[in-house]
Amino acid sequence: MLPKNMAILNFGTLPPLGDQRAPQVVLCDGPGCTVRKSSETPLRKCEGCVTAEYCSRQCQKNGWPSHRDSCRRMQAMRGLLSPDTKLWSDAQGWLARNRTPLFNAMIAAMNLCQHPQAHEESALCVQLDYLPQEKSARKRFRLKEAVLSRWKDILNIPEGHKRDGMERMRASLKENDTQCKSMAIFGAGCVIVHVNLEGEGEMAIDAFYRISPLDLMRRPVYDRASWKEQLRQDIEANAHWQRRDAGGNGAAL
Repeated sequence: MLPKNMAILNFGTLPPLGDQRAPQVVLCDGPGCTVRKSSETPLRKCEGCVTAEYCSRQCQKNGWPSHRDSCRRMQAMRGLLSPDTKLWSDAQGWLARNRTPLFNAMIAAMNLCQHPQAHEESALCVQLDYLPQEKSARKRFRLKEAVLSRWKDILNIPEGHKRDGMERMRASLKENDTQCKSMAIFGAGCVIVHVNLEGEGEMAIDAFYRISPLDLMRRPVYDRASWKEQLRQDIEANAHWQRRDAGGNGAAL
């Protein structure tokens, strides 16, 4: 049962390609654009939601019709979370750091290599506990559970406002899936992250991932039988990652 107080956020994210250890790939969110983010080609974030990224003003303009509703929802939810800006930034940081493990888990949990249409019927649901007392931002979320759920079960929520939020997620997924197919990309999958706010409610975040034919042709990074444990290990590794300075000293971020 979901808590009574739940905020619905929307993070339009793109999947990285290759192994978890490989550099993450971020594409422009403009419709039909395949420009990749790099030091030579930086992408600028939408000033409204601070999530979608574009290579040019023209791409942002072209993408506005499909981005408008989710952008306004993001701005509204960010306002509801104020003045708790730490929670907002912590959530954004956690999703950015764990986008690759979540994508790998989604591919394995849905068994997309064998059932390439599974992303249309199911979503990967991840439950986190939020630990604001932790000094390191990387350790403020703890993985509680990860399960594959069918959309018909996800939408079967008795509370009206929660069901409305999940229905908006479902509608956004269908829109993203249609857009991806028009770009010769296989489709869009969804990971729903539920954050438990220590008895004060729950924040639900939906992260969309583009699925390319290459993702289905290559051997999955996670095993079908042990994807949950592999997901947990990679999230834990990210939480304890340390940046090394020139002298070899580490500092947790």
